[in-house]
Amino acid sequence: MTVTIRMSDDLDEVLELNKRIFYLDQKLAGPDLLDSTWWLAYDGKEPIGFAGLAVKNAVLSVTGHEPVRLDDVWEGHLVRAGVVKEARGKNLQRRLISVRVREAKRLGCLKVVTYTATKNIASQRSLISCGFKPYWYEFAQDNAFIYFSKELDAKK
Repeated sequence: MTVTIRMSDDLDEVLELNKRIFYLDQKLAGPDLLDSTWWLAYDGKEPIGFAGLAVKNAVLSVTGHEPVRLDDVWEGHLVRAGVVKEARGKNLQRRLISVRVREAKRLGCLKVVTYTATKNIASQRSLISCGFKPYWYEFAQDNAFIYFSKELDAKK
């Protein structure tokens, strides 16, 4: 399998892959879809994976207080990503994480954050292998997700 990953503005293809991969959970709409930059992974001409990055104002969170958005500090949010079943286990998810981290860094983000389902061990391993660390998100509604972050070195 020879896989290429490229940035794409083809939202129809992103939505089609989302539907194919997450047939039980197709929640990809609104800001996560429209305000994100998307990458598609191809095996030849066949789309086999996708991943999004949204750049947002960082949030300062102090226990016991409402979170505050910082106007001049940016962080990257890894939004929805998926790989078709036939292409899993070939490090494609790690490659999709890495391309988004590089873009966040290029755009001046100081940190990249994301979350994954508690039961999704493969995604957790991919994030950890790419340098992400789990953190406690105090505004989480339940324990269904694990939150991860990666600090970016602004000098590189």
